[in-house]
Amino acid sequence: ITATTCNGLTAVCEVTVIRTVPAADKYIALTFDDGPDANSGVILDAFAEHNAKCTFFVLYTNAQYNSSIVQRIANEGHELGNHTKTHNDLTTLPPAEAIEEIEFVNEFIYGLTGQTPVLYRPPYLSSSTAMLNLFPDMSAIGCSIDTRDWSGITKEEIVSSVVNNARDGAIVLMHCTMPNTRAAVPEILEQLEDMGYACVTVSELFEAKGVTRQGAKYYSNVWG
Repeated sequence: ITATTCNGLTAVCEVTVIRTVPAADKYIALTFDDGPDANSGVILDAFAEHNAKCTFFVLYTNAQYNSSIVQRIANEGHELGNHTKTHNDLTTLPPAEAIEEIEFVNEFIYGLTGQTPVLYRPPYLSSSTAMLNLFPDMSAIGCSIDTRDWSGITKEEIVSSVVNNARDGAIVLMHCTMPNTRAAVPEILEQLEDMGYACVTVSELFEAKGVTRQGAKYYSNVWG
């Protein structure tokens, strides 16, 4: 157990034991952007019930008010990725500002959990070679299934988007800030489980598919 301070926040962090990736026929990574917010615990409860894992891409403008949930994400074995400080399009920023968007959140997460993200999701999924090269040790993560849950679609439409397009090695993009998404998660987990999928973090997906993650690269899937 260690105490760390970052951006004026002091936290006691437990060392998380890295789990063995479960044996399964098929693997899929469910990911959540823009949080965590005050309601993200509902999603964590559902994943705990199914013994499943996911990845949260942390947006500082929401996460700064929900540090205890950031810690819970880490302590329960989920992955913390970086979704920038202010959700600006990294490809439009001067290099120093783009780097600050990512480094600030990495330091924030490290200060709360003792973990430094190796993955980031560029806002709006915008990418360029120049942007990728700014982060030689990190990988940009896109998606192979974009639920577009932010557009106001129903819980049933979100479930259908994930389940009907599920594929071994897929990465699913959702937003933990959307009420209909939170309502859809339990049913998504149940149906994917029935279909033989193990829901894992993005880093676990690389491991399960035998793919070595590379820095300065953009991944929309991990087909293997």
